[in-house]
Amino acid sequence: MTFLLVILAFASPVLAAPGHRAALVVGKMFATVDGQLRKLDAAPFVKEGRVFLPVRYLACALGVPEKGVSWAGKTQTVALNLRDKRDITVKLTVGDKNMTVIDGPGEGVSAQFIVFRTVQMDVAPLLKNGRTYLPARFVAEAFGYEVGWDGGRQAVIIGQPGQVPEVPAAAGAAGNKPASESISREDSFVFDVLGDSKILPGRETWQGNRVLAEAVERINRDNPALVVYLGDGVDQGGPVENLLAFRKYLLKLRSPWYPVIGNHELIRGAEAGGRAGDGESNFLRVFADKLPFKGRSYYSFDYRNSHFIVLDTAWQNGEGPKEGELRPGSQQWEWLRHDLAGARVRSRHIFIFGHKPPVSPFHCGGPDTVSNLPDGHGSSWGEPEAAVEFMQMVASYHVDAVFSGHIHMFNRMDIQGVPYFITAGAGANLYAPPESGGYYHYLRCRVDGDQVGYEVVKLPVPE
Repeated sequence: MTFLLVILAFASPVLAAPGHRAALVVGKMFATVDGQLRKLDAAPFVKEGRVFLPVRYLACALGVPEKGVSWAGKTQTVALNLRDKRDITVKLTVGDKNMTVIDGPGEGVSAQFIVFRTVQMDVAPLLKNGRTYLPARFVAEAFGYEVGWDGGRQAVIIGQPGQVPEVPAAAGAAGNKPASESISREDSFVFDVLGDSKILPGRETWQGNRVLAEAVERINRDNPALVVYLGDGVDQGGPVENLLAFRKYLLKLRSPWYPVIGNHELIRGAEAGGRAGDGESNFLRVFADKLPFKGRSYYSFDYRNSHFIVLDTAWQNGEGPKEGELRPGSQQWEWLRHDLAGARVRSRHIFIFGHKPPVSPFHCGGPDTVSNLPDGHGSSWGEPEAAVEFMQMVASYHVDAVFSGHIHMFNRMDIQGVPYFITAGAGANLYAPPESGGYYHYLRCRVDGDQVGYEVVKLPVPE
């Protein structure tokens, strides 16, 4: 059994508030809370390697008051809200593996500092005998609990960080797998990154279309946990049918996927005929189901032990509206700083994705490179000072890697201990010879506990 969490189902709503310690044996109608034996009126059950609990018991175990639990029958969505030192709301929908966490710093703080993240679970809430059951581990971790598993007793232990014993290498509650082996699986997963296809709608023989189709097929063979597309999926963001045609390719992915807005999504998209303006409104419309905040193209989400941050760097050429740029003082900048601070506390790994790279392998005037940094590197950002401050912030929060597209090639540069990847080889015309990274490809990333590895997967050149 994976690194399980069981939150106690008490007969009384007076349950262990955060900071208490509890243990439960799977399938049994009792629990131990702060050393006291308690009877339960419903035992947790295991399905797909996860422990499920009824909403009311789970909420009470987390210290969520009765008034903090709400149920929307029309959408079958449950929300748990806990206002303590922080204001945290967790939303889950029956049958949906995505959990939304809204983490607010408290009263009197601007809404722009609220962190809105999506946690991708490997199981979904379900209905059983007329009651809604939630996968306990994911919900509890959203509220800051730490989890332990006593395989000898088949018991799950929960508590505050630092108060839970290490998971022993004993048999788990499902499948008789050693706990150490289960933890390894829990902390190991693969995600793929690609970008810059610039497809043409209805032109299936166009190189961008063909390379992207090949990439999707090979990624499906990888069966990654998730896929991030780094922008410039289309040559022009208008008319809106262009983006709809691109989305059809991503819908063929068998893994969950996440879009990044690129500068070519901005081109000629404001009017229905695509004659003028920018296509940001088209992007927000076509990918509305992927964007947690309405009208905002940057967001973040968690997956297992890792935090993923998707930025909007499409306007970084210095020629667009100032409010669209990622720069010190902007709303996106302050959101990013706040998001990084929260992620650093709860996540083992942090990955950042954007379209235009803050650092380029070329100097100003080279392919898609518009400025030079003080250290001599080029940048695709029009304000090199913003790029420098961004890289300093990334280093200070110990980000594992930054992924960008825009420059049609593969490149890696390590700056202040952080690898900066350019992976923009999903079909657009290449900017370098093969020996310098000019080849069609996507990037396969493997998280294995504390370690992260990267592998370039080359794609064939269209005939």
